Amino acid sequence: MSGFTGLAGSYTLHPGRAVSITGHRPVLGQGLLTSLVRGQAGEQLERTLAALFTLCSHAHRRAARLALNAACQPDHAQLPEPPALLLILETTRDHLRSMALDWPRQLAQLDLKRPDLAMATSYASNQPLALDSIAPPAIDSEALAWLKTCPLTLTRAAQALTEAQMQDTLLALRTWLQERVLRQPLGDWLSQHRAPEALAHWCHSRAADLPPARFLATCHALASRLSPPTLALALALEVLDRDTLSQSAQLSELAQHVATQNGFAQFPTWRGQCHETGPWTRLRDQPSATATSTWTRLASRWLELIELANVSIRPHPLPEGGGTSHSAHLATGAQHAHNAGFLGSDSNLHAKHPPGTPEGGWTLDSDPNKPDHERVTHLQNHPPALLSSGALKLGHGQAIAWVEMARGLLLHWVQLDADGKVADYRVVAPTEWNFHPEGALAQALRMVPAEDTASAWILAAAYDACVECQVATGTQ
Repeated sequence: MSGFTGLAGSYTLHPGRAVSITGHRPVLGQGLLTSLVRGQAGEQLERTLAALFTLCSHAHRRAARLALNAACQPDHAQLPEPPALLLILETTRDHLRSMALDWPRQLAQLDLKRPDLAMATSYASNQPLALDSIAPPAIDSEALAWLKTCPLTLTRAAQALTEAQMQDTLLALRTWLQERVLRQPLGDWLSQHRAPEALAHWCHSRAADLPPARFLATCHALASRLSPPTLALALALEVLDRDTLSQSAQLSELAQHVATQNGFAQFPTWRGQCHETGPWTRLRDQPSATATSTWTRLASRWLELIELANVSIRPHPLPEGGGTSHSAHLATGAQHAHNAGFLGSDSNLHAKHPPGTPEGGWTLDSDPNKPDHERVTHLQNHPPALLSSGALKLGHGQAIAWVEMARGLLLHWVQLDADGKVADYRVVAPTEWNFHPEGALAQALRMVPAEDTASAWILAAAYDACVECQVATGTQ
């Protein structure tokens, strides 16, 4: 699998230039991915995709399994679908990994000699920080010390854990965040710090002892001002919908583009326009969420980390016919309208149900033998999934799967042959939406002066590419 490293690709940002983003991922173009996985199925396909997309391998494994299960014929054996809680834990791990490994490197790239960045470090802090302590030249043990007692390691995947062990890990993570990081209950912290400026104030107050807060505090002043109209008016990718029939229609339409348009996976658009995707565009936050600046995009990652850890799991009444059903709800958080189900497989970790709604009415019907229209009727009573994942069968041997992952919405499209093996395979990842050469990020970069590499680095951190990303200097 080491031969795949040359297929990862990279991006370079060019502030102040008409062509402000260059680069791409070779593996997503010219049918290369299909040539690598043609004839594969099951766990072999999952292993190949995990080797190709190492940074978010768990999400690609999940999407592949959901797509294969939806596309295969009823008489073909299916692999068990991964539990919803696994997506919560692995996405939480991805956020922590980015904060531990990427944010310190990005912080080191910022030009702290700029007055606005230097002033930001002492805002609302009793002890102004020395500049050299804010921007270490490299990741050191001090930058990682806050994670020393974290029960969710950055390297060991949760896939081998049982459901009970996953629940124990989530509870341990919540305790760690409450006692060691936030120093208050997660629900209380969320209710007090969801607003952009309230979160900024907290980050500045904790910058001296908490590296992620230090990074956000350092970025805050400049990131808040990085709010050109291109960001305020950016279109969120909203193909997932609270209305099941609308979602199915939109996914089918998008799948047609994925399957037939050359280059779509590398330069995706939706209905002729560029869109963006990330924690700030989740289905559970539509239509109330707005991300008007770089700061709201950047801060959404920390907020989602706390929100994911705050999910609570409690058993539901036994469904008819026996068996067990579990659903998870946010202990605190925004209330949402119902009608959020998904046709096909779907995560059953949900936002809190609307006040006054009988809790027993939210049980997920997972009977695959029921006709789609019966599942739709039942699923329409569900609130938005905390992180949605699922699949839609499109035709004979064809399906599209989706996974809301750390960086945004991941899509896998598959066409199987008569033997249930891959004949064609396409992946559309969040990075390609966000780093589109005509997207909101590209337009924002054009408005940044060529010498202002600090602003370009903060924009890069906000959109968080899953491949190498560099910022060109004014002379490059």
